[in-house]
Amino acid sequence: MRVLVTGAAGFLGRHVARQFVAGGWNVYGFDVAALSVAGVEFHQGDLTEWNSIDQAVKGCDVVVHIGAIG
Repeated sequence: MRVLVTGAAGFLGRHVARQFVAGGWNVYGFDVAALSVAGVEFHQGDLTEWNSIDQAVKGCDVVVHIGAIG
């Protein structure tokens, strides 16, 4: 299964992504900030840009939406 974690570069998103990796999931991270977590394929983009989101969700079975403006 492939999961998309929005806000993956943030504190919560990073930890959630690591838990999915530990569970054997294929993890795809999405955030405006850069991310470097072992086992996470990363796409840098903005949640307010439809094309970025459209590309990010392709091929994903689950979306964990943690991304937000603080």
